[in-house]
Amino acid sequence: MANSYPYWPDLDEATAVGLALADVLDGLEWAPGKKLKAVYAGWSEPEDVQVEPAVAVMPIEGTYEGSRSTPYEDEDSRKPTVGAGYILMQDAEFTASVELLVWASDPEMRSRVVRCVREALQEQDVMFKPSKYGLFIAVPRYFGGVVKASVAPQGVRYEDDQDEAEKRHRLAYVRVTVQLPVMRLVTAGGLEVRTVLTVQGDALPAS
Repeated sequence: MANSYPYWPDLDEATAVGLALADVLDGLEWAPGKKLKAVYAGWSEPEDVQVEPAVAVMPIEGTYEGSRSTPYEDEDSRKPTVGAGYILMQDAEFTASVELLVWASDPEMRSRVVRCVREALQEQDVMFKPSKYGLFIAVPRYFGGVVKASVAPQGVRYEDDQDEAEKRHRLAYVRVTVQLPVMRLVTAGGLEVRTVLTVQGDALPAS
């Protein structure tokens, strides 16, 4: 496998998407001159949070569903400059409902962070696709980032616990829907040969 083909598989879909979401939120400014102090991915232990405000991408559980009758072929992968003999094909769609845990020290901070997280996952250029809700994000740890994930915030849940409030902890969960094409790397030798015939002029004599 020693060649210049850049799209080797790396992480599974759930892990790669979690890291991609963390990348988008890393350094997010939630108030003028104030940024998130930490962003965690694949995180599940509240004791790990030592700074506020912080956001954690909770462990992801998703489903796979066939999305095309004919697998998608990445035509660029046919070019010799990117490693002839290998083709990326799409087999299915990975869909997940992801929870982003917002960790703040007071209700106002929590509210501001929730708003900024939602806005960060919304397309900012209204001239791009004004009718689309959500955002396409790069997934660098999945086949070299050749495909993007579609993410869209779906809801928010505030969790106020007396014990946590006494500790000056305020929690919120932002629910995000994620969709990512499921890709597979195959060798060109295992593909069916197809011939395209182009006919110019009249294919049949005039009657």
